[in-house]
Amino acid sequence: MKKIILLGLLCFLLIPSLSYGKKMRYLSPKSLIPIIKKYHKNYKLVLAMIYVESSFNPKAVSGDGSVGLMQVHPRTAWRVYRVKRKYLFNPEINIKIGCKYLKYCQKRSYNNEQALLKYTGGNTDYWRKVYEYMQKL
Repeated sequence: MKKIILLGLLCFLLIPSLSYGKKMRYLSPKSLIPIIKKYHKNYKLVLAMIYVESSFNPKAVSGDGSVGLMQVHPRTAWRVYRVKRKYLFNPEINIKIGCKYLKYCQKRSYNNEQALLKYTGGNTDYWRKVYEYMQKL
């Protein structure tokens, strides 16, 4: 009886993690809020950034090589935080590094608009999209 219960418990724990990459490509915004709140006080801003950057796809890769939910560039992740590219696909690590970099940009800016411009390397259309999505939250 104990073996059956143990086997059932193992199946319950392992099967969702095995199907992660196949079934669940996009994460729900609600599932990300607790993670975001650990690393940034303005979770709505970060959620909007994730929506614009990756549409909640943790495996997103841009044309310039930025990866993950917050589209962190592997060069920045390695140079500043010593994190390898393969770890940037982990939602928590990506959000942690993206939020740290966003805070860095915010400290060197007068407002969120300038910080977002620094975060994206000067993409002027980006901040407008982020603020439009924030209004929906």
